[in-house]
Amino acid sequence: MNEYLDIIIPIALFGVPFAFSYIKEPRRFRNAVLFFFFFTGTIIGIGFHWNPDAIFIVFAITFSALVFVPISMIINTFIVVKREGFSLSHILPAAMAVFTYLLLFLPSDLSDNPNGLQRLWFWIAMTFRLQGTLFLLVYVSLFFYAIFYRLLPRRRSYDYIIIHGAGLIGDQLSPLLLGRVEKAFELWDKQGRKAKLICSGGQGSDEKCSEAEAMHKYLLTLDVPENKILNEDQSTTTRENLRFSKNTMDRDYYAQNHVSSSANAADAAIYFGSCAGSEISEAVFNSTQSRKNEIGENDSKKLKKQLKRRKRREKLNISNTPYRCAVVTSDYHVFRALMYTREFGIRADGIGSHTKSYYWTTAFIREFIALTKEHPAPYIVIAGLTALIYAICEIWNTISFFRFF
Repeated sequence: MNEYLDIIIPIALFGVPFAFSYIKEPRRFRNAVLFFFFFTGTIIGIGFHWNPDAIFIVFAITFSALVFVPISMIINTFIVVKREGFSLSHILPAAMAVFTYLLLFLPSDLSDNPNGLQRLWFWIAMTFRLQGTLFLLVYVSLFFYAIFYRLLPRRRSYDYIIIHGAGLIGDQLSPLLLGRVEKAFELWDKQGRKAKLICSGGQGSDEKCSEAEAMHKYLLTLDVPENKILNEDQSTTTRENLRFSKNTMDRDYYAQNHVSSSANAADAAIYFGSCAGSEISEAVFNSTQSRKNEIGENDSKKLKKQLKRRKRREKLNISNTPYRCAVVTSDYHVFRALMYTREFGIRADGIGSHTKSYYWTTAFIREFIALTKEHPAPYIVIAGLTALIYAICEIWNTISFFRFF
């Protein structure tokens, strides 16, 4: 047993927690980090078991990657700018490359008798290195997990298929959006044409119509029946796309599944009661409430128990929609979209449409930066701790200086 410890340890520390976390909820952010440590730890463990000197090979490969991957990112930037034109988002790979080199080679050594500015610079560089290491670690983790998640087979039937909006060219679908719509149509057709398609996207300042309307018109040309298409034309961000699409699905689901029994009334009342902030149709809600008031005492007790269970589920952030949907978006965008579906309590899977290979890195870096902006707490904690340690060290130096005199 002891001879296999180098393989067992990463499996026990990261593989088992990852398996439990993934089975419980695959859209959790922490799954990415657990998956990365489990995968790399197991590979290193197998290599070390095979040859104790393999650890040096791992370090050599890691260092080479840190040196040469940024070079490939700079080359990729030139390709993207040449094909797509210059913009700040298109130079993100080059910016990431510069960031990586700064992380590796930024000077931060202290002399034997550092002055105040040198000590300050040391702590600034230390903070940058700690935050930068965390940033790169999470980026690489999410990069590989997004690929892993996207490649998993999906064998479910869906009640709704959300098509995530993208830019229009006038009133015509852009190539990016066209790819999403065609992927959604392919899924809808493959699943027997039973689901409803949600066209989600508002109107930009330079667009002649909403993205939802343009998608709707295109789907009609593919012989999709009018009653199988629902529009959500108010959203302007990814979060709004999914929040407003959920409201659309809520209204449609309970309009189609009329509450005809006390049990169903209880279920509907529970569901609507759990949708905090959801802009549900007032008529549907009032209808549900009236049904709820009609149910007997026994059903009322049952309802209270169900509400308690629902609240416990909400604390665990378990999806609570009675329907299941697929979110169709570009493959680099799938995981962030699914994180929002979890936030809004939507039972959903992500389906990725094809993205040109040269553009994938640029797009994913942009996605990761957006996620980082929404979860700044770890970086704030690192900055706060290093600032606190720096302040304590400076106070100690000041006290020592006065003691000397």
